[in-house]
Amino acid sequence: MKKRVIHIFSWLTVLWIAKVFLFSLPYKFSGHPDTQHIFGTIGQWMQGVFGASVGEWFSSYGAIAVGLAELSVSLLLFLPVILFINNKLSTHESKISQSLIHSLGGLAASGIMAGAVFFHLATPLGIEV
Repeated sequence: MKKRVIHIFSWLTVLWIAKVFLFSLPYKFSGHPDTQHIFGTIGQWMQGVFGASVGEWFSSYGAIAVGLAELSVSLLLFLPVILFINNKLSTHESKISQSLIHSLGGLAASGIMAGAVFFHLATPLGIEV
């Protein structure tokens, strides 16, 4: 029973993370003013810390890079579902570990979220954008 509860909780967490990541993509890929403010503010901060070229790159392309990372991680998070369906429909089972991919997706999502927390708390961006 305990294992089933953990399994259900982990998939509910995957759905929530994917919702957050995927629903933010239109803002990141469209040049929305809020996105320009966020990545421009961080880019200016990065210019003082890492140099002008890094900060300018992040201001210009950071939203796209983060959006691509979030899209990739969302796909990675859902890959175990695809493998599960494939295993049920196929005559031979996949050699790729669903639980390993599930774990790697969780670690990657945690890394992206930790980066967001860092940039909101340790840069001039702040909590209220």
